[in-house]
Amino acid sequence: CVFLARKGRGCMLHGFALAKGLDYHDFKPIVSALFPLTFGEGTLTLADEVLDGSLVCLDVGERAYRGVRAELEYYFGAQFVDELDGLEVAFLDPAPKTVAPA
Repeated sequence: CVFLARKGRGCMLHGFALAKGLDYHDFKPIVSALFPLTFGEGTLTLADEVLDGSLVCLDVGERAYRGVRAELEYYFGAQFVDELDGLEVAFLDPAPKTVAPA
């Protein structure tokens, strides 16, 4: 990304907005705010960097959906996120449990 901070970490647009006390949504493109999710042809999906394994922070922290859930709600509303939450529960274990040794 052209806005990736070469020194330090993260998005320069995001950092600029926070430093000035502004809403980063006014500066940052939606595709950047939703990364590592992306969209096209009516589909919300994982970015190529996730699918090909080249994302530097892959497998660190929350699932991609959980990491951008607040952004999805900002852009698409609570009803959309509620529906995605339901899909998460139906298809994934939202809170993986540890199995006690037998």
